[in-house]
Amino acid sequence: MVAKQSLVKVKKLVAQKVNLLARIKNFVAKISIKIKKMKRAVVAERVGIDPAVAQQLKLLL
Repeated sequence: MVAKQSLVKVKKLVAQKVNLLARIKNFVAKISIKIKKMKRAVVAERVGIDPAVAQQLKLLL
């Protein structure tokens, strides 16, 4: 019975860690997307294109 309870605890801990890792991964992905958008805007400004127009054109680096 004790082994079964500890197994349940381990499963819960693993689930928490996996959930945490998934949340971190999503957070990093969101940040990287924001950075890409900022880079696009900076490049657009350097080239002399309006950032909104660059967004429309999907100006890539």
